[in-house]
Amino acid sequence: MTTDLLTPWSGLARATIDTCEPDLAGWIVHPIETISALAYLFVAARLWRRYRLSDRALPARWLPAIVGLVGGASLLFHASFRAWFQIVDLATICLFTGFMLATASVHLGTVSQRWWPSIAMAISATGIIAPLLHIGVGFAMVAAQISAVLWIWRQLPLGDATRPAHRAVWPLLIGTPILGLDHAGVGCLGGDLAHIIQPHAVWHLLSATSVWYFCSAERLLERRWAS
Repeated sequence: MTTDLLTPWSGLARATIDTCEPDLAGWIVHPIETISALAYLFVAARLWRRYRLSDRALPARWLPAIVGLVGGASLLFHASFRAWFQIVDLATICLFTGFMLATASVHLGTVSQRWWPSIAMAISATGIIAPLLHIGVGFAMVAAQISAVLWIWRQLPLGDATRPAHRAVWPLLIGTPILGLDHAGVGCLGGDLAHIIQPHAVWHLLSATSVWYFCSAERLLERRWAS
C-alpha cells in the first residue's frame, strides 16, 4: 500500500533505497523503524543526564546534542520515508562520524587539540555534501569515516577506554551485515510481523548501543588531553 493519504509528505518523492518494512498509508509510513529509532534519543538523553556536568570542559559535551540530531533525523526519515529526509538522515550521521574522526586524529597526535573544531567541521561538511551528490556516496562516506575512526583507535593505547571501545565495535560488526541484508530485501518478515520486527529495526537498536559505547570511550580518551 502506498502513502496516498494527504500527509505532510504527500508531495515529496519517496526514498530511492528501500528497506524491508512495507509502506503504510498515513503519517507514519514505517512504524517499527520509526519506533526503534527512538533508541538514539534514549542514548542522547542518557548521555546528557549522566555526563553533562562532568564533561563541560570536553568536546564530548556536544555528543548528546549530535546523537539527538541523529535520532530526530532518523525518526523523520522513517516516519515519512522520503528522499530528502533520507539525505538529512545520512547528513546528521556524518556530524557524529566527523566529530569522532576529528577527535581520533587528536588522540593519535596528528592534529593539535586547538584545531579539532575546525577539522570536525570540515570533515562533517564533506560528509553532509556526500549524500547530496548521491545517496550511495553518502552511505560510502559514513562507512569510510567510521572505519577510519576504528583504524585510528587500534593504534592508540586505549587504557581505561579499552572496554567501552571494544563494546562499541561488536554491535556495529553484527548490525552492519543486518543493515546490508535489509537494504537487499533479504530476511524480510511479512504478514502480521511486517510492522512488528524487521532487520532495520534491529540495526537501530544495535547501532544505538554502539553509539553509547563509542561516546563512553570517547569521553575517557578526551580526559587525557589536559595531561
